[in-house]
Parts: sequence; structure tokens; C-alpha cells
Amino acid sequence: SKHKSYIDNIKLAQENISNILESKYNPVIEYSGGKDSLVLLHMVMQQDNTIPIYNYHPGYGKYCKQQYRSQKTHNELMKSAEIAGAMDLTVVNTPFWNGEKYLIGDYFPMLFDFMEKRECDLELLGIRGTESVTRKHRVKGPLIRMEGQRRVSFPIRHLTVDDIWAYILVNDLYY
Repeated sequence: SKHKSYIDNIKLAQENISNILESKYNPVIEYSGGKDSLVLLHMVMQQDNTIPIYNYHPGYGKYCKQQYRSQKTHNELMKSAEIAGAMDLTVVNTPFWNGEKYLIGDYFPMLFDFMEKRECDLELLGIRGTESVTRKHRVKGPLIRMEGQRRVSFPIRHLTVDDIWAYILVNDLYY
């Protein structure tokens, strides 16, 4: 956390977030509970804790064949979000298995419904370019851009995994 590259990368992420918040768009944070989305969430909450946060929790069905995320894990993710400053967190909870099929494909319709109700038109995603070649190509380009019909932004795209862990430690985030 004392290296110049870390300081510069964090400053750039904070500037990206400032630019997004000053834009004409109304963002929503997609919070998965992973380390990257936790850092994004904390950084945004430091600048504006009124931004809505969307968390999709595929839970349990009567005939659940597989538990996607245990209740204990879910509670831990919510604790992380709360400590990071989340003020407007919505958890969308659906069965993962309805007895006939897996429902994970419900993510986008539910997200878009949430965004419409909250008048959001920009998705903030905690995706970093150093995670994979696919993600490296996905996060290139303008800070705010269209992906098909979706308007997206990757404000922490240039952070490294070391930057992420250093940020979590320096800011005493719960993970």
C-alpha cells in the first residue's frame, strides 16, 4: 500500500468514480460480495452513499438440488457491505431451483426491473482487466459505454489483485 503504483492506481479508481458520479447517468452498483465488488462498493460509498446497490441472492427452493450460497455466507456478504458503508442495499432473493430448472438466468430481467424502478441507467461493475484475457478486452475503451443494450462502467478495471488486497487491509474492510 506504500508503493507509488498502488497509490496511483487507487487515485485513478477514485477519479473514475468521481467522473461517473458527475456524469448525467444514474448508476447502480452490482454487488456480488467478492473482493473486487467489495472494493468498488467501498470506494463509491466514500463519495456518495446514496447510490443503490443490487445483490442477487439465489436462495433455496422447496426442491433445491444445490445450494448456491448458504445463509451463513449470505449473512457474511451483507456484513461486508454494511461495514463498507452500504446504505441502500437491495437483495433480490429467488429460489435457485424451482423443481424443474435452475433459475440463475433470471439475473438480468430482475436487474433491469430493479434499475427501471430506481431510475438507474448505468451499471457499475467491479471487474478488473488483470483477471483474465477476456476481461482485459472487455474493460478496454471509454469509462462509460454501451454493451449491447446495457450501459456499463468498470471503475476499478486497472487495479491489480495486490491493489485489491492492500485496499481491503488499509481500509479495514470485512471480507
